[in-house]
Amino acid sequence: MSPVSTVTAVLLAAGSGERVGSGSPKQFLPLAGEPMVIHSLRTLDACPAVDSIVIALPFDRSGWPREMEGFAKVAAYADGGPTRQNSLARALEHLPEDAPVVMVHDASRPLLTGQLLRSLLGALDDSCDGVIPAIPLEDTIKRVSTGMFVTEQLDRNGVWRVQTPQIFRREALVDALTRAIEAGLEATDCSHMLTLGGYRVKVVPGDPQNFKVTRPGDLAWAEAVLASRTVPPAGGRL
Repeated sequence: MSPVSTVTAVLLAAGSGERVGSGSPKQFLPLAGEPMVIHSLRTLDACPAVDSIVIALPFDRSGWPREMEGFAKVAAYADGGPTRQNSLARALEHLPEDAPVVMVHDASRPLLTGQLLRSLLGALDDSCDGVIPAIPLEDTIKRVSTGMFVTEQLDRNGVWRVQTPQIFRREALVDALTRAIEAGLEATDCSHMLTLGGYRVKVVPGDPQNFKVTRPGDLAWAEAVLASRTVPPAGGRL
């Protein structure tokens, strides 16, 4: 199968984002003058390999940003569920029948780039059932007790921080999700479900700027990154 053969992107934008402390879903908060969800949506829509997009959004449609209208590749909207996994399951029900590859991305990572998308899609081959971006840990890792005392130092070799988007063969993703639901497993990312199901997941280098907006200060950080991307180098072009 070609790594860019009929790809549908699932954009998960149904979370509450309570840790940001805004009182509103964080994916709808303003970022560089636009709702945060628009930034990753625009990148997915502009990717030539992405044929269609399904967006999981909060059930209350009154809060949906009007800026989402007009993106040509958006094929369907799905009502999100109480958990990420539940929202994913609902979104997968809206996939086009001829979509053998599924890309899953969290709207809380608004700094997605076309370069990272190309890296993921280019790595999907016959040796694996999915590809994820990740970054190796550089910090020392400690296990800490509930009383906040160090109990153990862990080996960080081979430990990576996982990001989205993640891409998978559709059949593998659907099967892994079905098994997880039947087993009562609530996975925090799709690759966990696949590896538990015996599927092979490849890792490619992630992007340090592709961080997850989680706390109030992260919005300012994301604003700074976006601003740096729009400033041309001195005496040169973008």
